[in-house]
Amino acid sequence: MSMRQRSPENQLQKLEAARIGTMPPCMHTKPGFATYLPFLSAALFFTLFYILFFSPALLEGRVLAPGDGYVFYYPAVSIPWRLWEANILAGYPVFADPQFFLWYPPRWFFRDYNAFIIFAYVVASSFTFGYVHWKSGSVIAAFTAGIVYGTGSFMVGHLGHTSIIHAGAWLPLIVWSIDALAERRTAARFVTGAFAVALCLLSGHPQIFVYAMLLAGGLALRNLWVTYTNDSTTAITLAATYAGMVVLGVAACAVQLLPFVEFSELSARSDAWRYGDFVSYSLPLRQIATLFFPYLYGGGINGSTAYFGALNQTELATYAGLGTLFLAACGILARKRNDDALFWLAAAIASILLATVGENHLGHLFYQIPIINSFRASARSAMVFTFAVSVLAGMATAHLQRGELKTRDIALAGGITLGLAIGAGLLTLSSALWAQALRDSGVGSWTIIDAAIFPPFAVLVAMICLLLFWNKLGGRYFRAILLIAAVAVDVGLFGWYYEWRLSPVQKPLSTDWSALQNDLANSKGRLLAMLDPTVSDALRPNMSLLYGFRSVSGYGPMEPKAYQEATGIDTKGFIQELPSPILQRVLGITHIVFSRDMSGSLEFGSCSTEAADKVLEFDLPVPVEATGIRVISNMSCSVTRPDGDPVLTFDATPEKKSDEAALLAGRDTSEWAYDRSDVRDAIQHARAPIESSFDAGGFSGHVYKADLPLATSGPIQVRRLALHFLGNHGGALSVKKLELTNAENGAVYPLNPDVLKLGNSATVRKINENLSVAKLRTKPGGLAWLVREVRSAPTDIAAQIVRTGMFPNGQPFDPDTVALVGGIAPKLDSVPAPVGQTGKVTPLSEDGARLSLRVDASSRSFLFLSRSYHPGWVAYVNGEKVPLYRANAAFQGVVVPAGTSEVTLILDPLSLKLGGLISLIALLILGGCFFVRGKQLGWG
Repeated sequence: MSMRQRSPENQLQKLEAARIGTMPPCMHTKPGFATYLPFLSAALFFTLFYILFFSPALLEGRVLAPGDGYVFYYPAVSIPWRLWEANILAGYPVFADPQFFLWYPPRWFFRDYNAFIIFAYVVASSFTFGYVHWKSGSVIAAFTAGIVYGTGSFMVGHLGHTSIIHAGAWLPLIVWSIDALAERRTAARFVTGAFAVALCLLSGHPQIFVYAMLLAGGLALRNLWVTYTNDSTTAITLAATYAGMVVLGVAACAVQLLPFVEFSELSARSDAWRYGDFVSYSLPLRQIATLFFPYLYGGGINGSTAYFGALNQTELATYAGLGTLFLAACGILARKRNDDALFWLAAAIASILLATVGENHLGHLFYQIPIINSFRASARSAMVFTFAVSVLAGMATAHLQRGELKTRDIALAGGITLGLAIGAGLLTLSSALWAQALRDSGVGSWTIIDAAIFPPFAVLVAMICLLLFWNKLGGRYFRAILLIAAVAVDVGLFGWYYEWRLSPVQKPLSTDWSALQNDLANSKGRLLAMLDPTVSDALRPNMSLLYGFRSVSGYGPMEPKAYQEATGIDTKGFIQELPSPILQRVLGITHIVFSRDMSGSLEFGSCSTEAADKVLEFDLPVPVEATGIRVISNMSCSVTRPDGDPVLTFDATPEKKSDEAALLAGRDTSEWAYDRSDVRDAIQHARAPIESSFDAGGFSGHVYKADLPLATSGPIQVRRLALHFLGNHGGALSVKKLELTNAENGAVYPLNPDVLKLGNSATVRKINENLSVAKLRTKPGGLAWLVREVRSAPTDIAAQIVRTGMFPNGQPFDPDTVALVGGIAPKLDSVPAPVGQTGKVTPLSEDGARLSLRVDASSRSFLFLSRSYHPGWVAYVNGEKVPLYRANAAFQGVVVPAGTSEVTLILDPLSLKLGGLISLIALLILGGCFFVRGKQLGWG
């Protein structure tokens, strides 16, 4: 007898027969074609269902990768399988980052990204189908549950987070295995559960894995308690089975888990979350009504207004269908003894409590729980909520089919659901915050009520009527189709209109980039993109992986912390300011791509020291016909600047001449705090025409606009531009925008200050109408060179030295002569080689996990390699293993003897080898279990 007996003997026999007919081969004791057919039929149905569901994007050639999906996961899945990726972050250990899916088996088989995405949805719905069918014996109940879980807001909302949807896809199989082992402990069920645990972990999102294991653990405890009340010995055996399943499943992932743990200690997120981080992206209580009306705060591609709720809609989406909640309520009211309905109700409630930790006064309690406090975005627990609701809705459907769902239960469930939905909706509509946010969006309340409240409400009423008149609606197939369609429409009210409909279309590499690709390859250097990420797909981190650009940037939370501190490149791959020449050299940057539009301000002078004159000279990528130059600027600490004093001069003539356009204090620019009372009383220049103002705390700060003539009669052709800052009266000047203007045709040509900062250290050429590339005049040496001095410095201090180009004592840092290492610095020759005569480095070969170089050193020297440091790299000099140093905070270095040597670096991480061995042992044990397939696991 199953521990879930809840009906008369003949009904139980029917259910058991139905269960045997729907078990997948891995859980069936006597496999045959009849065993495979129902589950495979469901898998085929859901494959066609999701192809149809996503067809609006697929037919338009879109990649199912909105947001993070396009810039991170799409390249991660599309690039060839390799352990080390040289084209981002000066080298990156993809074998240690689970979100690159190196060890996730489905990635090996699905080379097409869209197929890889759809696979996750098919798995999620198919195993939900299998679990609910196994529990209830109802095909319609199983299809209902599968549709709810697969198309709920958790799965569809997180479509751009590929690792999340793949991790969530294996939850149903884990739960199924937990329940199946409680009924009968067979080797096949044990192995299936272990593989489900492994696949969930290997899919790349630890938070979702932890949430899945919490749900599975709760169900396991429930099963153990029920078993214990009947037979304590069996309960102990079952507990050992559960433990073995999880341990072996996790052990099978050791090849990913050990390198990940090692690398995570080096990453930018190695520090523990603070409480504020932990509760970020939790569902605000004021938005609890979105459980019933998902677009009550706007959003959706056809919505009446943009989303105006808390940041951000994807993370906070917790909609599993309003009609589905009604079905779940029916399942609870019609529950039978030991049918788990109360457990799934408790799971749904617990998931909502976790999702709302930021405001439900339980945040500090949850924050004290180890592992749980390692994650933010607690609203991702919507996975558990959606799955619990789908199971309860499936139970209700099964009760309905068997005639066990009473009219009073339907009416009561409908009343409860209507009451909760109406109450939550009215609380929101009467909220002053909601009303103000709606007014700010410029949309009337009735507009959003019509778009966000009426559709879910109408579906709910229709589903209540459908269940009340169930037996009067024709044949069973017609009723089943009607119910499934209603559920699909109900849950799809969120997902059908979400951001995946506007997923990007990958563009082929244009011919504009071919010259840059060739030039970058010939220079053996790296690229830095200083531009708006919307300008070009090819240069967005990590999209550059698809186009073969070797970039110093990279996108992802696992960026090494030392690399971030040394370079200023954040986890989204962006850098706030142009790197210093020292940092450009350390990173091996040979090309910098700029947008024509401003990417930052141009700063001259200083408030803390006496302002010095400064000259910047710059060649334009293409000649520009211009009659004037527009300057948007303001000054700081400039009270003593007299009226009419030249602050900045511009020379746009082909050759240097004395007749220059000048930016004058009082006429063209002024002190930003001009209207502060103490400044206004002492300032010595007038207030220039204001371009814009801002609140500066009790007074208005200003930015000023000036149009300076470059020619008196017609436009001149500008090929170069020289800017001369005059610091004789002190203070600082901030140039916010520079534009060449042509009064005759109204044309405007923006100038990027970051390009101007390069001065004559680069040659600039046009790529296309929006972009230019600066090729730096770099020293020879490529990405590896010899230095004659090594100094010791802690990693954090070394990072600051590299980033600023200065030692703490103010001495300049020259990476061509000095390298910084942690710990004791290696000894070099007491009489180093003269500057410029240290030797030569010649690359021999590189294949990702192996690098070979020939080094000709005039003395014992230190070989600096502009490659990101990772402890898994091992260095050999002339075949002999030597220490590999962390050099210049985030890079690599090796000591080489005088003369000619061959230096070889091999990626040979201990964590990967040990993890691979553990995984192999676990897989062998699990494989051996198939030899006892069908036998009951007694565990002694």
